[in-house]
Amino acid sequence: VNFDDIAWRGLRAVVEVSSSDRPIEPRLDGSFGRMRAEDATAVGLILSELIQNAVEHGVPEGGTVSVEAERSTEGDVDILRVTVVDDGAGLPTGFRPSKAGLGTRIVTSMIHDLGGQIRWDDAEPRGTRVRFSARLRPVDG
Repeated sequence: VNFDDIAWRGLRAVVEVSSSDRPIEPRLDGSFGRMRAEDATAVGLILSELIQNAVEHGVPEGGTVSVEAERSTEGDVDILRVTVVDDGAGLPTGFRPSKAGLGTRIVTSMIHDLGGQIRWDDAEPRGTRVRFSARLRPVDG
């Protein structure tokens, strides 16, 4: 599956559905590239949840939600690195993913299943930045 078009349509759809009364600008940079359907399903669910969180909690009055994707190879392993950034208020004081909502805990579990990591930080000059990585299985053919 070439995931770039799926990511862009998903980003626009989540922003459109969640922000009917406030201006939110979606941005997508980089490339997800091709991935196996199983990995694409997991990445799509993870991305959807992170974008939804950014729209609902990060920019409730409007703003920008950006997604950046980068692929690299480390040895014989294909690594996907994704960053979701909003320009909103930032993380709540004392935020801990292990104590967050069900969606955040599911996302964390799915990323670990993909052999990756996830990290939440305050963005500069403002907002929230979520970075995750995933080890993708080889695409046959």
